[in-house]
Amino acid sequence: MSEFNTPHADLLRLEPLPAIAEKWRRGRARFRAEGFDDYTGGHELFEAYEEALDLGAYLLRALERTDVDRDLCEQLVRDTLNLIQGVQTAAKGVPR
Repeated sequence: MSEFNTPHADLLRLEPLPAIAEKWRRGRARFRAEGFDDYTGGHELFEAYEEALDLGAYLLRALERTDVDRDLCEQLVRDTLNLIQGVQTAAKGVPR
């Protein structure tokens, strides 16, 4: 698969909220096809935390490239670090 042909690259043309909804719909359809009708993941905040860590890792890797707007990527890294801290704070309030 080309680095420009990821499974959800087509969602780049959508506004963020419709893209999120479509990505979730696709994921749920895949899990239903595997026989999982109900959501089987962990607490949503913990799942979000793991995804935010992945986002940070991808953005840090993007900074190593020469074909990206470095200033924009640096801002995205800062925003992601703030997001991670926010999710950490929210997750700390989840009763165990």
